[in-house]
Amino acid sequence: MIETRTDRPSDVRVDSSSERGSITTLRPTSTPRTVGRVIITALFAYCAFNAAQEAWSEARDIVMRAPEPLPGILLFQTAVMITSAVGAIGIWRRRSWAPRAVMLWGVIGALFVALLQPMLALPHDALPGLLAGSALLLAMAFSVVAFLRRDVRFISASAAPVHDRKERM
Repeated sequence: MIETRTDRPSDVRVDSSSERGSITTLRPTSTPRTVGRVIITALFAYCAFNAAQEAWSEARDIVMRAPEPLPGILLFQTAVMITSAVGAIGIWRRRSWAPRAVMLWGVIGALFVALLQPMLALPHDALPGLLAGSALLLAMAFSVVAFLRRDVRFISASAAPVHDRKERM
């Protein structure tokens, strides 16, 4: 039988069914993941998979000596793949560095979209649309970071240990 004692911090449970009464420390990851966190993780995992496919396609074109290889796109796709995969892992595991990985993904992605015009030799009138896409990508990254920070504060508040002054003295 598991009971929660009031003389211990709130994140500690004591299993009194065993002889010694083993102590289990609850971590923030023991609370269920929110639906938003699962959806964001799936989106970042899909983004990593898609960027890996695009990077592989560009690498194959460079190796096969395609008429117009684009090493800049390969570089950016690889960076987007890595940052979105790291972001997905951090979001899923509820790591404190996950919001920073998401912001890095947003900055790299926005820079990539903004630089598509010179890399692909697109007409000059395509630039406003690309800059709007970059701004939208940055806004999405900021929104995800705001959600993650709110979600982490909620989890931390619900699983934070409560310390008595008497225990410290």
